[in-house]
Amino acid sequence: MKKIIPVLFLLCVPLAFAAENTSRLSGEVLWQLQRVGSPSVSPDGGQVVVPVTTYPEDGGDAISRLWLLNVDGEAAQQPLTAEEASASGPVFSPDGSRLAFVRKSDKEEPAQVYIMPMSGPGEAVRLTEVPTGVSALKWIGEHIYFISNVWPEMTFDEMEEKLEADKDSKLSAKVWNAMPYSHWDSWVTEDRQYHLYRVPDIGGDVEALTLPMAGRGRFMRTKTFSFSKSGPIKRQT
Repeated sequence: MKKIIPVLFLLCVPLAFAAENTSRLSGEVLWQLQRVGSPSVSPDGGQVVVPVTTYPEDGGDAISRLWLLNVDGEAAQQPLTAEEASASGPVFSPDGSRLAFVRKSDKEEPAQVYIMPMSGPGEAVRLTEVPTGVSALKWIGEHIYFISNVWPEMTFDEMEEKLEADKDSKLSAKVWNAMPYSHWDSWVTEDRQYHLYRVPDIGGDVEALTLPMAGRGRFMRTKTFSFSKSGPIKRQT
């Protein structure tokens, strides 16, 4: 683990300054720097995958790519995903042979779970079709767990229909009955809640783990969760 920090530092330098840059530090230079996200380390400690985010100079949407690092220093870092779609949240399978991550092709498309092999060549395969998107992946045993911001009374099909209707609607007014009404650069939708789901790592039906839940409250806005050593899921507030 001690080797990871210098390796990540070395990654930042060539990615941020591919060519010599002798200009003074300014807002424009800082904007050009590529941001390295939280690393995911393979179970054997031999590989590290990190998301690297680039912000276009024209103010467009940021793009994140996954990069593979080899901690033995014998191989240079290499990109695992293309620039055409954002990829983030990498997690290794328990045996280290596969990698799950969140992929989002464009601003309008919800993020989904993808899996790619790490022990040999192969293409990434889409694992979910969740209309409200996925986040906060964890790979435990034979399942991949994730969070989605859903309408708790609706099925996925009903959610998809609502999202399409909202997209076509010309109504832009919003109403809130309590704080907060926004989080960073996104509006908070009061009738939506974050809930925990899982999907088999070989694909299959998505299973809701915290639905139904007695009562409705604004406390269901957490995006994180953890596991106890004995297995049951604990939700963090």
